[in-house]
Amino acid sequence: MDGKKDNITLEAPNVFIKVIHSSGIVEEDTIHNGVVQAGGAEVVKMMSGIGTTSVFNKMQIGSGTTAFSSTQTGLVSEIESTTASLSIGTTNYSGDTMISVGTFAISTTESVTESGVFNSSVMLARSVFAAKSLSKGDTIQFTWRVRV
Repeated sequence: MDGKKDNITLEAPNVFIKVIHSSGIVEEDTIHNGVVQAGGAEVVKMMSGIGTTSVFNKMQIGSGTTAFSSTQTGLVSEIESTTASLSIGTTNYSGDTMISVGTFAISTTESVTESGVFNSSVMLARSVFAAKSLSKGDTIQFTWRVRV
């Protein structure tokens, strides 16, 4: 044996944001985010089969600007939520990454500054970023990559 061992960790290194304005202008951005403690505990429940939990297929956007903290349990100021499309991808090895894509059609003027991934009741991860100014008819899409 070479003395090395693999450590299993839950990482959420990047969130990709795509804004499509009704004028046709497209903006793209990549931001960092963090996994919260309650979300990590939910993942452990899923892996062990102990307790009841559900898949992380919900996404929310909000207007809160409070810095990320691993003890947070929700967005600071939720605007809207949606059901995300889930798939499995590859970062370092086959099947090590959950990909969650959520698209929001904007119906009124909004300034979006935070996003989060949830199951039915628990936040897995949250990101805070520079304001994305949106108007009626715009679309904002988030692609979260969460790697184990």
